[in-house]
Amino acid sequence: SEKSVSGKELKSNFSILNADVKTNSSRRLKYDELLKCHLIYALTSTGKRLSITEIKKSAQNLIQERDAMHYLKSLIESNSIDILNEIKDKYIHWNEHYISLEMMVKTYLEQMKNEFSVFEYGCTKRYIYTIDPPVIFARVLNAKQNGSLLLNRMQCIALKLLSNQNYLRNAHSILFNDFNDSLAVDLLKAALRDRNGDVNVDKKVSLEQKDSGNRVFYKIPEDVSLVLHNNSDGFGQNIETEGPSSLDGVIGCFSNAYMALERSRDDLTSKIWK
Repeated sequence: SEKSVSGKELKSNFSILNADVKTNSSRRLKYDELLKCHLIYALTSTGKRLSITEIKKSAQNLIQERDAMHYLKSLIESNSIDILNEIKDKYIHWNEHYISLEMMVKTYLEQMKNEFSVFEYGCTKRYIYTIDPPVIFARVLNAKQNGSLLLNRMQCIALKLLSNQNYLRNAHSILFNDFNDSLAVDLLKAALRDRNGDVNVDKKVSLEQKDSGNRVFYKIPEDVSLVLHNNSDGFGQNIETEGPSSLDGVIGCFSNAYMALERSRDDLTSKIWK
């Protein structure tokens, strides 16, 4: 943006617009601006998103695309215990976008805190967590390098921070689908090295085995739960309509999950685990 934006916390009486109201373009624009300001407030240490002009003036904090992957790799492999402080003023210039490194990492961090809090609280066994990197959602970042690689590094930094904050106490394994990112597994191992081997890090394909009919299945150790992270942008209707072409569709075709769908409920996102 050409203008800087100051964050502002949502008021306690903030309410989510219903689907009909969201079709009103002027009300939707105001609504989206409130959400953006709240994100800036919550995900930046200064409570402000800089303008492009301000970002360019601080050249020492602007990381060019050609240097971005090396810089992120160095953060993952570092012994720093204060990564969030190191990245708070850093921006990445990527395919004409100016990306706040702090906001991106904190977005992953907050999402994964919620996710792993549920596992740590709700899984009676140790668990295997799988990662399939986002591809479709990363297309907006495509440039000389695949945009998903950039997001993978952000997620890896977030996992390093989670590990340092002791959020992975019951994790058995973290398995990464490295079909388009050959460095990811080694970087995840570096990110979690302070776990002293408590958390196994490997390729997702290491779970796969074949039976006598050459069918692939997952071999899960006894007394371990399997968690498949699904990069869905619309879980619900997809499990009824997509068929076995996606993970959503597989859930719909081979389980009774569709019976639990109640899209009329207004409390689906009202509870955040802590």
